[in-house]
Amino acid sequence: MKVLFIDHPEADYLAAILYSGLCQELGPENVVDWPWKCTYHGENYEGPIPYPPHVGVASPFDWFSPQPGRAWTDQEIYDRIREFDLVILASPRAYNVAALDSIIAHCGRDALKRFVFVDGEDYTTNRWDLIDRFRPAVYFKLSVTKNPFEVYVEQKSRLEAHVRIVPFPLASPVQNVPSVPKEFDVAFFGGNNWQSGGASARTALSRRLAEEFPSIIDRRVGHAEFISSVAKSRIAVSVGGSGTEPLRTYEILSCPDTLLVREDVDSVTPYPFVNGVVTVNFNVGDVEEIVRSVRYYLHHEEDRRRIASSGNEFLREHYTPRARARQLLEEAFA
Repeated sequence: MKVLFIDHPEADYLAAILYSGLCQELGPENVVDWPWKCTYHGENYEGPIPYPPHVGVASPFDWFSPQPGRAWTDQEIYDRIREFDLVILASPRAYNVAALDSIIAHCGRDALKRFVFVDGEDYTTNRWDLIDRFRPAVYFKLSVTKNPFEVYVEQKSRLEAHVRIVPFPLASPVQNVPSVPKEFDVAFFGGNNWQSGGASARTALSRRLAEEFPSIIDRRVGHAEFISSVAKSRIAVSVGGSGTEPLRTYEILSCPDTLLVREDVDSVTPYPFVNGVVTVNFNVGDVEEIVRSVRYYLHHEEDRRRIASSGNEFLREHYTPRARARQLLEEAFA
């Protein structure tokens, strides 16, 4: 199988995770990124983007393994578009859309044997403008909310689109994190977009955890130190925002002996985090519930280790880049 992966030059977690997984599943020689994304191949990007400020700078993610390959010219893509079994629009950003438009202008929409659209943006609304315009077989959506009324109204008004909407969450790009001696009781790396109230709520939660559990790490750190700190912690607390599970949730599960205590964000996933089985979940903004959960599992080591181990196994089955690539391929050709 040969895949054309239409991407943009900026950093994009979901696109990078999917591209990495496709290379693992199909071999990098069968996954053509176009226009050429140099950060997928170990190089920094500094160049024009199609919206203000019109110049962007990007480096490869710390966790990303550079892939072999070469840059295909526009003309090669136009001449050989029918060789691709699957064409993926990897993001709804302007750069990607312009590239797809150029293919259709030169070759026609019918030249795309099988086309799918991946939307890795944080917003929870569907991009019906692009769905109507390009008619993908499947729309893979990062953030699908649980509100059934909103989903019903939107889908009812767009039944003519004939597109399947598939929840498509992030995954952990970090694998094989070793077990190490524990130095901290709690690690907390909550973002500023916490659903219960933003930066001030995050600060309040951090202070409350530090007050209750003196052995805590909650400073802002780089990616490598983040993974190292989580691996050294008995429990890691993750809060989300905007209906989206943050990437750190999955990276925490990569640490096989660290229990994930997570905010139960308002999103849909085909592989839910079952409370008390693979994670410990808490309600949005309930600080005291978080404290009670952490306190309990610090005093019940056997339960903590059992859930942490189950969570790591769950991640390896459902939340790796390769697992995400397999899901996309299965749904694309269903």
